[in-house]
Amino acid sequence: MDVTVPFTWTKSDPKLIANPQMVKLHSFDTKIHKVDTLVSYKNDEWDEQ
Repeated sequence: MDVTVPFTWTKSDPKLIANPQMVKLHSFDTKIHKVDTLVSYKNDEWDEQ
């Protein structure tokens, strides 16, 4: 697969994923901050039905 990958980050509007599958990853906190992580990806199983 040939894709162009940018060398820098750019700001953009949110990109919504149709039929997302969400997976919560490890969360942690310090005395100052709490970090919750979540990954969303396209759920192809819904497309096949």
